[in-house]
Order: sequence, then C-alpha cells, then structure tokens
Amino acid sequence: MHHCGVLGRGAATKIVNNLIGVTNVMLVAEALLLGTRVVLDTAPLIAVIEASSGRTMFLADATRTQTIYRELGANRDRVASLLRINAKDLAPALILGVEAGLDLPLLRAVSIAAERLDADAVHDTFRAIV
Repeated sequence: MHHCGVLGRGAATKIVNNLIGVTNVMLVAEALLLGTRVVLDTAPLIAVIEASSGRTMFLADATRTQTIYRELGANRDRVASLLRINAKDLAPALILGVEAGLDLPLLRAVSIAAERLDADAVHDTFRAIV
C-alpha cells in the first residue's frame, strides 16, 4: 500500500495509473503486431525496446505478456469486456484533467477512439501477435 497524501489523492493516483495501464496494453499489442510484420522475430524486437525509449513493464516479462495476449486472443467476449473497462477507466482521467484546468488533447482523442474500437478488430490483433 502506498500513502499518496490527503484524502482523494489515492483515487487520483489510481486514475493516472489506470490511464497508463489501459493505453499501454493496447498500444503494446499494436506495436508488437507491427513489429512482427516488419521485423519478424519478436525476441530481438523486444530486446531493443526494453533497452530503449519504448521500455515498458508490460514487456519486461515477454512470456507473461504473450500469455495475456494469447488468453485475450482466445476469447472475443473477454476482449469486448476489456474494451468496456478501458473506456470506463479513461473517463475519470478526462474529468480529473478538466478539474485540474488541463487541456489533454491526446487523452481526449484516445478516449473517443477507445469508445469506438471494434472488439472483433482488437480480438484479431491479439490473436495475430501470439
């Protein structure tokens, strides 16, 4: 457990964390799909990413990541559920930004895109990268 300050700061911290987690899972999937099409072998691709600016905890354990994507690729309904949760997790970040007086155009665009994502297309992405 982490102490984040006065009442409400823990919730704000969770919102920011969820924003990063949600976008990370989805973008890493698409990046890996692109990488496997142009680089072909994921091992050197992931090694370079992990040693460079694209480093992410989500790729630190490639076996775990592939397991997650394999499970998502095996179940379209689970992907649809994930997309609903993702859209739900992005909304509080938008509200938090407004309350903080911030214009967050990328977050706004990602939120709109997340609501419009096609579960079948995302499911196909997960299936294609494992």
